[in-house]
Amino acid sequence: DLKRIFGAFSLENLELRTDKDAEIRITRITGRDFSARPTKNSLVETMKVLGAADAPDKASPAEQARLLGASVEIFDAMAVGSLEAVGIEIRDPSGKEQVAGRIQRIAYKAADGTQPSDARIEGLDVATKDGRTRIGAVAFTGFALGPTVEGLRELADGAPAEADAAVLRKLIPTLGALRLSGLDVDVPNQRGQAPKRENIRFGVKDIELTADRPVNGIPTDLRLALEHLTFDVPGDTAEQGLKDLAAMGYRAVDLSWTAAANWNEPGSELVVREVSLRGSQMGSVTLRGVLGNVGRDVFNPDSALALVALVGATAKSLDLTIENGGLFERFIAREAKINRGAAEKLRREYGMAAAIGVPTMLGGSPAAKAIGQAVARFIAKPGRLTLSARTKDAGGLGIADLTAFDQPGAILERLDITAAAE
Repeated sequence: DLKRIFGAFSLENLELRTDKDAEIRITRITGRDFSARPTKNSLVETMKVLGAADAPDKASPAEQARLLGASVEIFDAMAVGSLEAVGIEIRDPSGKEQVAGRIQRIAYKAADGTQPSDARIEGLDVATKDGRTRIGAVAFTGFALGPTVEGLRELADGAPAEADAAVLRKLIPTLGALRLSGLDVDVPNQRGQAPKRENIRFGVKDIELTADRPVNGIPTDLRLALEHLTFDVPGDTAEQGLKDLAAMGYRAVDLSWTAAANWNEPGSELVVREVSLRGSQMGSVTLRGVLGNVGRDVFNPDSALALVALVGATAKSLDLTIENGGLFERFIAREAKINRGAAEKLRREYGMAAAIGVPTMLGGSPAAKAIGQAVARFIAKPGRLTLSARTKDAGGLGIADLTAFDQPGAILERLDITAAAE
């Protein structure tokens, strides 16, 4: 077992110089609760194995296994309760690189009985003569290297060069949650068309990634979110999408995006909790759904078995919500200007086309007509459009079912459809 070697230490006012003459200054480094245990072989023997590895890639499988085992043993034989470094500055006194960097704080805290592990970097600032990048904080919470250590031990006991997929999957650590906040980028524009190009500037309030509850190394609870990606729409842009936004009167863009899903093992379902895109003064699109017949074999390390299991998945439900926040009116106004017509007339034409065209494309069934009417009402007075589909068969529709249909109307007959415009 690990035993504490010493309780705490502190170092202040450190100055380091790299081989490229960069200076690193650290105001203070503190740490506490350092623990260790004897290695299985003596420490001298373990270090001999590590020191003899001049070219690991050219070593024999047996030598690679010994080197890997020694590396894992050294890593697993030590632990630290917490580490912190504050007031870090990196600069080039010669001015050749013309780069300066600052980090307010780097910290690590090991997991205990009440709190998960936590590692973070706060107040990162990198500047050059032409631009600057700032990051408020990058934090990793709830990560665990235990699965990786055990996987490396198993790999060291065999032949590393011949490790199968199951062993390699075990090397994937538990990721927990990652959060990046306060990103602010101001860098030179290399693609602008104007003689005097403005810097590209954008910011992100938060980026969050949660990857938890792994099965065979694959997370089964996932969430990725980007909140408030903001940037100005440059007047000299060559990108068609940005040119379209500028034509609709947007001078700045504020976007958010979220994707979240989890595996429901008792129900053998993959639940897509949310896939959404939101824009300030634009609106939002949100998609939710459920896939059935998603069993544990989907996460099998054998890719062939996993693919067969995935092909057997079925679609059980789908919900789509579109909310207008101003984009539709701007689009109609732009199209009316291009066609030199009235916006209201164009709106009526689009609504009529939807009322007739959508049911025709979908087979003319009552469900198709309901969808067409809802879309037409949304165009006439854009607010919120909601479309929901549930399979009449509780087991859902599989790939074989979908490929058997030669017309969209045949698919609608297997679904309970609701459509509404508010």
